[in-house]
Amino acid sequence: MPRNIIWRISFVPITALLILVVNFFIVHTIKDPLNSSYQASFSKIEESSHLEHRGDDYEQQGLHLPIAFNTSPFLSDEKIKEMVRVNDPHLLKCLPYIYPKLVSLSKEEPSAALIELILMAKLSSEAAKYSFEKDILDERVISEWVKIESWLKSPGEIDLTDHIFNAEPLTLIQKVQILFCETRLYRYFSKVLRLDFGTLRDDPNQKVTHVVLKRLRSSMLLLSLPLLVTFIFSQVFGLIMALKQRSSVDMVLSAFFVTLYAIPLYIMIPLIIEKVGLRFHLPIHGLGYKNLSNFILPFFALSYGALAIYSRIHKALYLNLLSQEHLKCVKAKGISQYRIIFVHTLRQALLSSVPLFLGSLSFFMGSLVIVETLFEIDGFGRLFYQSILRHDYNVILFSILATSVISMVGYLLSDLFLYRFDPRIRHHGDQRVF
Repeated sequence: MPRNIIWRISFVPITALLILVVNFFIVHTIKDPLNSSYQASFSKIEESSHLEHRGDDYEQQGLHLPIAFNTSPFLSDEKIKEMVRVNDPHLLKCLPYIYPKLVSLSKEEPSAALIELILMAKLSSEAAKYSFEKDILDERVISEWVKIESWLKSPGEIDLTDHIFNAEPLTLIQKVQILFCETRLYRYFSKVLRLDFGTLRDDPNQKVTHVVLKRLRSSMLLLSLPLLVTFIFSQVFGLIMALKQRSSVDMVLSAFFVTLYAIPLYIMIPLIIEKVGLRFHLPIHGLGYKNLSNFILPFFALSYGALAIYSRIHKALYLNLLSQEHLKCVKAKGISQYRIIFVHTLRQALLSSVPLFLGSLSFFMGSLVIVETLFEIDGFGRLFYQSILRHDYNVILFSILATSVISMVGYLLSDLFLYRFDPRIRHHGDQRVF
């Protein structure tokens, strides 16, 4: 297999990984909005123990964790004492991981501040163990949290003999596990590898992957007919303009396609709706698969720009092929024009046009955003646009990842097509020929 095809195959996961890394540094380097006072921060930790507050994006994304390494378990006793003395707000982020050390320090020098920190550390460490999307809290856990919260509100009722104030120190293995696993980087990529992109921002009952893939299937169905029609008619118009070069037919078609290409999609669609949809009573909103009339206007909107571009590209392609020396020799031997076009020229044209279309899937995917939004079609493009407006980063990330993978697969299929049908590639597989 040629090296360039092997590179294309490896390029798909490399591109996906690059997108994930860029997204990680954009989203997961947000500064921690931690208040400087224990009381304000305590109210946040107290709220985080309740089920209704666990949907907060900041907590769900793990933005309260360190980026790459969590060194909290390796803090020395002197460092912890100093942080307690100066009322360091960053101590609150370390609480779940220094709970045993706080218990040990309270036995040496008991103080109200340490007792309060122990209770808050126990509360946050227990809350971190549960996934509130999957786990069901039992009565023991709930009663434990209620007890801790009541003690935090009424310090005079604290029972220092309770098991909360007894904790085994962390082992080296546990510390190393926290060092690498309790971080934003680990949490982020562990979810990505499981294709767990969380839930929708406005609907926590729906998974991002399920919704995006469902919308993507409907959008690809909507794209299939414009792709096929554009591919066929761009070949036809390109061939006609090439055969009728500098004639009135060529000039009229060229001017028509240049005009179509010059009109932006966001201007053309309102014109289509007003001049065609309303006048001929065609559906202009939504998309139903039971009625083919719903496809007419979106089909034209998705096709006209691509048809204008690829018709002119194919004109140049056919002009180049028809001017080759071997075709002139074939024509001089008396071979008919029909045979020259459909036997000698068309095959070579397909070797260039098919990879061109397979590599242009991202162009059509980008058009979906405008078409589905203006026609109010519940598809992939409209979902992506609405996610940007709602700041739904999970949907944006998975949508970009899915689009990039589709584009890379298109490039890969174009190379496989050339390798299979182009003898110049197949017989020089060990050389990079393009």
